[in-house]
Amino acid sequence: MTVAAPPASSLAALEALDWVAPLLRGVVRPGWLAVGRLQRTRRLDLVLKSGRTDVLEESETEGFGAQLFDAEGASALGSTDELSPGSVERALASTAAVLARAGARLGGKNRELAKLPRLVGRHEVKAPRDVWTLGLAR
Repeated sequence: MTVAAPPASSLAALEALDWVAPLLRGVVRPGWLAVGRLQRTRRLDLVLKSGRTDVLEESETEGFGAQLFDAEGASALGSTDELSPGSVERALASTAAVLARAGARLGGKNRELAKLPRLVGRHEVKAPRDVWTLGLAR
């Protein structure tokens, strides 16, 4: 069995999902904060026994999650493992609806997040070695 080469860049694949940010901004009401996360994970499991390949498995997962906060400190979480506009939009609408129903149950006791400056960031963890170039065969 030969392992297929990955796409040129998983990061490039996530960058192609630039339609997600407007959807996230679209559900945020005045006074709300939003944290969105796109994730793609690619994994190769290799087990050798006595110098021979015993297990060779490749998997890939992706998903989107959001956490919304209101000015009173209430929050709501939502996620989907289907990265389509419809699925992300449904997850965001559901999350916003839960937060809108939360009301002022916390009595303003959890407002620390509202004081934080807005940040946009990206974190990518590179594999220490390109394992897909090993040319493994059973």
